[in-house]
Amino acid sequence: MAETLVNLLLERLASVTINKIGRELKLVTGVDDEVANLSRNLKLIRAVLQDAEERHVLEASMGEVTGASVGDWLNELNQVSHEMDDVLDEWCTEILKQQLLDEQEGVNPTEALEIPKDSNKGGIIKTARTKEKYLTLEECFSMEVKVADEMMELSNNNNFRHFTLMCASQGIFSILSSQNCGNLRTFTTFTSTIYSIEPEFITSQLKRVRALNLSDTSLVVVPKEVGELLHLRYLDLSHNLFTELPDKIGDLYNLQTLRLVRCYYLVKLPDMRKLINLKHLYVKRCWHLNSKGISRLKWLETLDEFHVNNDIREGLRLEDLENLDKLQGALSMLHSGSSLQTLGGALRARLNKKRLRHLELNFDWYGAPTLENEGAILNALKPHPDLESLSILHCYGATSTPTWLMSLPNLKWLILSIRQIEVLPALGTLSFLESLDISFNGKLQKVGVEFLGIDRISSSLSSEVISFPKLKHLTFCDVYQWEEWEGVDSQNIRIMPCLSSLEVRGCEKLKALPEFLWKTPLKSLTIVDSPILRSVYYGGNNIRWTTYGEEPAPTNEGFNKISHIPNITIGYERDRRMRS
Repeated sequence: MAETLVNLLLERLASVTINKIGRELKLVTGVDDEVANLSRNLKLIRAVLQDAEERHVLEASMGEVTGASVGDWLNELNQVSHEMDDVLDEWCTEILKQQLLDEQEGVNPTEALEIPKDSNKGGIIKTARTKEKYLTLEECFSMEVKVADEMMELSNNNNFRHFTLMCASQGIFSILSSQNCGNLRTFTTFTSTIYSIEPEFITSQLKRVRALNLSDTSLVVVPKEVGELLHLRYLDLSHNLFTELPDKIGDLYNLQTLRLVRCYYLVKLPDMRKLINLKHLYVKRCWHLNSKGISRLKWLETLDEFHVNNDIREGLRLEDLENLDKLQGALSMLHSGSSLQTLGGALRARLNKKRLRHLELNFDWYGAPTLENEGAILNALKPHPDLESLSILHCYGATSTPTWLMSLPNLKWLILSIRQIEVLPALGTLSFLESLDISFNGKLQKVGVEFLGIDRISSSLSSEVISFPKLKHLTFCDVYQWEEWEGVDSQNIRIMPCLSSLEVRGCEKLKALPEFLWKTPLKSLTIVDSPILRSVYYGGNNIRWTTYGEEPAPTNEGFNKISHIPNITIGYERDRRMRS
């Protein structure tokens, strides 16, 4: 355990040395000597650690301790190692401060620090490491408060560094403030209600903390003292009641992850220009958030939600995504009312440069639908070809699917809610598509063979054609004018060979389902709020809702076609809600 920690410290020391903190960054007098001494000491410690830990294991197995316990010595060494870690953190923080000063003065920090090309770009010090490799039970402590304001004394051993507080109520921090928790590295709360935090508790007990989780605690105000926790890498303030964050949060140079999920009342973020290490920002369902300043976070890798605001003077614009080329993972873009702004802004967003795997484009998140330029803007928001999941929601103005849709070879999940389209593209040619949902359309009247990716000539070809080769789940919902679903019959064509679930909801004019569906391996069929289909496949004018297996099966011809499907649900959605 200790040897692993020392190795990690040596790696961090090497990063500090690379940045020449003694000369360019002007930290403290004699820092070069301190670096050299610290390096020598760490190497000497590492040289004897293996033998010491072997002796400790031998003592424990024989039940004998001679002289001073090697175990006690190792515990002390662990304490010293953590103190060295604090020193390195202080140095790295000073490096980041100096880097920001250089940038403000127009100095290129990379040139000033003479950082090798294969080292960290921009002078940023990598400090993330796998703490679980050297955690011990003695370093972790959990407290459950069973009675409000219960007085609890912690162990005299102040070596624990990872504290979990459960079921706390208001006042618990006053109790903890009297304890010796100054060595904490992580502080987490669960199922607690804490409206406020004493500033004294933050400055005295959390000054060395790396990870702070105060989520879902009903916190009304975030103390400005949180911005003094310069060692913080991870800060979770999700699901709380505060309306703003203190400006001091913008001074957390080392912060890598900031979680503000479901902070419904949060209006604005602080100036984030100094957060040059921030890589992960979570703001999902912060409905009123003005996220201005995000455009400066060029190192950002995760941004779960991006609100394009009505007021372009205060809110985000599409072009604010232009320089965030390191974005990856999932992104939900919410457009409100007339906030789509200009086609030029959509082009400058350069979504095709971001290696996103999941993308949601919601054109009517809140407010009246927008018609002007919506189709052109949708085409301009072309994503990276590696995209696996795409949702286009509440798009009222476009009359066709985006031109880039069929150039997404890795697409697995697709939701299309484009109200004005009249023809579906050849989605059957998407080789990896597993789930398809087409909903809220008022123009589509016919789903033809072009949807399968098969033209009429291909049925005469000698080679086998497979349409929707991976599709497992297919849903049509509220396609109001849809009347006909055209099929195709040929020995050389296989259609949806993996289909297991089909749902047709709110398609009131659809007359029949194509025959090729009964050759697929369907396990579940749902027909809801589609009266013509209900009559064809179940019959009986007095039948409003049924689940096959609960009531006697009909004997009509339509039901005979679907009776082999294990799970069949036919009826009205409103009746199902009444019965549940």
